[in-house]
Amino acid sequence: MLRRLLVLVFAWVLVVSLWAQAPNSLDSILVYKGETPGTGPGVSVLKLAVGEEVVLVAKGVDSEGKEVPIAPTWKADKEITLITVEGKGRCIRIRLKEAPSVSAYVTVVVIREDGKKVSTDVAVEAKK
Repeated sequence: MLRRLLVLVFAWVLVVSLWAQAPNSLDSILVYKGETPGTGPGVSVLKLAVGEEVVLVAKGVDSEGKEVPIAPTWKADKEITLITVEGKGRCIRIRLKEAPSVSAYVTVVVIREDGKKVSTDVAVEAKK
């Protein structure tokens, strides 16, 4: 009887410890300039000259701000060209093809395992 109780207690402790170490789920995506994610809120607006290029990197975070691994999909309005950065899955190079009337947008999207879509937009404006 004591052995069975010890096995149950051990199993319960194991389950609780594994649950506590389980990766948190993606809550939001932050976007940074450059190939290395930074700290802080990320960028929400970029000002580029027509023809100018910049590299963006996406960083997934949970509700506590801890980094979560992601494999993002990038989309952009017609004024922006997206160029893949070889070997850098979370990075994308963008080029402003033509000046938007106000802003054009780059969107990064991740579909979580539970099917929820998480996305972030970065506005791109033309330098004057």
